[in-house]
Amino acid sequence: MSEDFKNNEKVSDFWQGKLTQEERLAMIDDSSIVASLLENMGNRPSARKESAEPEVIESSVEKLEKLLESGEMEFALDLIRSGALQDEDYSVMLEGARIDDNGRPWLSTFCRKVKDSADWGWGEESDAKCYQLLAMLVNHCSQDAAIDFSLTWINSLNLGESGAFGFYEEIKQLDSLVYLATDRNLPDLAIKCLKLEHLDYRRCQEKVDLSVLADCRCLQELDLYGQKEINLSELPSLATLQRLDLRSCWDLESISELPDLPDLEELELARCGKLADLGDLSRFPKLRRLGLKECLELKDLDLLDDLGIEELILPGD
Repeated sequence: MSEDFKNNEKVSDFWQGKLTQEERLAMIDDSSIVASLLENMGNRPSARKESAEPEVIESSVEKLEKLLESGEMEFALDLIRSGALQDEDYSVMLEGARIDDNGRPWLSTFCRKVKDSADWGWGEESDAKCYQLLAMLVNHCSQDAAIDFSLTWINSLNLGESGAFGFYEEIKQLDSLVYLATDRNLPDLAIKCLKLEHLDYRRCQEKVDLSVLADCRCLQELDLYGQKEINLSELPSLATLQRLDLRSCWDLESISELPDLPDLEELELARCGKLADLGDLSRFPKLRRLGLKECLELKDLDLLDDLGIEELILPGD
């Protein structure tokens, strides 16, 4: 039996649902079978039409779209990973996609069309699949593909949109990223974002794990505005941190557990209504701005005059 005949038989069994999930995924390792699957996608049983019209030759993009719409999400992603698509295919599938000036990822026309057609359900899980697909396409397109420049040099990323975390989780590396706003903890932060300078947790709905920042060697600004149950003892001694925002952390009673931060210049503590203990501020030798507006539990603030802080905003200001 020839190899071509065996491959055709496997392709036929695939589209007729005769293979197990493990057998289906194993087929991805064979580039010749991947090509056959794409070529014969229009001939699968569910796609046959009783018509005398001539057969229309479908593009790889149309075939992949049908695969996604039929619920074969994982298999479609494996096809993308296999390298079966060409630069022009990625140019079509990423048309309209970009990262805007606020760092928000925008879905391509192709991704939105698939979302509208596929039965992926509703809500954040469905949105995450779309962003996962977008990131997968960005990961595997070459430099020759005609896509928006913001996708090739991502320096700002805001994950506040529903499901946008799917983009972060699927993207391989963010070597050029300097600003990140996230609504959840990201354990691989220091590995994936080597040059991160500004981290914004303002929209994070879960307890922030500060210990993951230990290897963020470029971090200059950390925004923890409005966070609850912050454990400041988890914060590593970040040699590059220049600004720390703890405004409106209503449950914060003391900052004495903050580590030495040798480069810290700005410390924002406004509207921390329970804050009563600043600890030893001399561990921040470069501190030039301290915001204490509406921190009414603080007493004996005369000692702050000896620190030479250039911009001191007191509770009553």
